[in-house]
Formats: sequence, C-alpha cells, structure tokens
Amino acid sequence: DNYAPVRAYARTLTQHPRQSPVEPPSIAFGTPRPPPRSILVVGYGDAVASITQRLAGLTDDAFVVVAFDGEPSHVQRLAAVLERAGVPLERTRAGCWAATLERGGKLEVRSDEHGDAMETALAALKTRAFEAVVLLAEADAVDPDARTMLRMMRLAERLLSREESVPHVLAELASVAKGERARAQLQLAFERAGREVPRVTLVSTEQIRNYFMVHSAFVPGINEVYSQLLGERGQDLVRLPLREDRPVRMTDVRRALAARGMIALGFEREDGEVVLNPPAREPYADVRAVFAIGDVETL
Repeated sequence: DNYAPVRAYARTLTQHPRQSPVEPPSIAFGTPRPPPRSILVVGYGDAVASITQRLAGLTDDAFVVVAFDGEPSHVQRLAAVLERAGVPLERTRAGCWAATLERGGKLEVRSDEHGDAMETALAALKTRAFEAVVLLAEADAVDPDARTMLRMMRLAERLLSREESVPHVLAELASVAKGERARAQLQLAFERAGREVPRVTLVSTEQIRNYFMVHSAFVPGINEVYSQLLGERGQDLVRLPLREDRPVRMTDVRRALAARGMIALGFEREDGEVVLNPPAREPYADVRAVFAIGDVETL
C-alpha cells in the first residue's frame, strides 16, 4: 500500500498535543490622562470650533470660555465658524454670546471693553480655575508670534501671583523655534519660585497642515486614516503612563496591549524624547509612557 506511510503520518499529526495559548506579558499601564473639562481660549479663529467639538464630545459638562478683542468683524467670523460646526451662538440676557454644547456643556464668548483679549482672559482666571489655556495665533497681528509669546508671559505672571493649580498651556505659533525660548523662560520662572512648572505645548498649525497635505498627496488613503484618528468618535491616539521599574520591550508592550484591542506605536522617555516604532526586542529602561491607538469609548 503506497499510501500507508501517508495515513500513518496523518494519524500522528492529528494526535499532536495542543499547545496552550501563550498569556500576554504582564505590564502595568496607567490610565490615559482625562481630557480637560474646562478650557480658556484666548483669541479667535477656526481652531475654536475644533476645540469645542472635541471637548464636548469627550466629557460631560464641558466649559469653554473664548476671550477675544470684541471686534465686530471678529465676532461674525467666530459665529460663522461655530455655526458650521453645529454650535450656534446666541445672545444671553446679559448681552453676551453663548452656546449650549452636547452632554451638558457650555461655551461663553467674552470680550474686554478696551479690546484686550488677554485682559479678558486674566479676568476670567480671577473667577475660576481652568484645566487648560489655549493661546491662538491671530493672523491680523503685526507679528502673531510676538503677540502670542507676550500673552504667555502675562499668563505666567498671573499664575505666579496666586497659589493655585497650574493649567496646561498650549500656544499656537508660526515658528515653534521662536516659542522655545519663551517656554524656557516661563518654566525657569516657576522653578525659581519653587512652584509647579506648567506643561507648555507649542504647536505650529501651518506646519501640521503642510504635513497632512503632503502625506495625503503621496500616500493614497492616508487622509481617511487621519480622519478616523483625529475625528470626534472612535479610534484615537492615546498616551498610557507606564508603571514599570524594569526595562520594557516594544514586542512585549504590543502583546500586552493587543489583549485590550490597542496598537502600540512608540515610547515616551523620561527626558521627553518620543521613540516611534522602536526596535521590537530592544529593552528600554527609561520609558514613562506608551503611545497607542485605541477606541476612546472603551478606554
């Protein structure tokens, strides 16, 4: 029988012991930082709508205050931007502009009688604490970056004058390099005063926009990936604090997060350096957080 050896091997193969599933490695992750529930936006522009939509969709009872110069044309532009985003502004009994957000949130638009957006913002900070302050670049300024950096200094002066929690500060600039010096000076002032140093993020909207345009032009379909990652719902980029005293490898992190339906992208080291897609089996001893993609509804 020419097929007897074949049948014998087949029987042997079917009796091969089943391999037990390998448990994912045990790695202690912290929870992602929750989104701020209160944001003070200084200036006007298209970013106001994006900030408002994003915050309102992620948390209950969000509170957004937009402080700007009160110029009528700027009010019209701000109202038009928010209207397109589905956030119509309405006049309140006090004569101010406001809007109701989803999930019980609220947006208020405030201006100073002297047309000083930063003065309006500082007045708002006297009445309540905000978890984040966003300084928007204003294109009509003679030098938008100089105005934004001056606002950073005035904000720091205000925060140093009172013992209270320090908000995350995000500044929009044309040149991030210019803002680095202002950020260093601001952080040094807090260190010398023995105060908690604020987290300051500098963003060049124009640079980010150019990155997206180039990638969308040369990588087919990447625009849809951006839309899903940066949209209001679904998959999102998250930062998971790492609670490990031992070196970690990306291969182990990926297996651990796969069990949670997440995809690891890179490490954040203790000095702030971000290592994207590091060598899978190389151990890193100074990792403080992991960047990953996950469903925001299940985190």
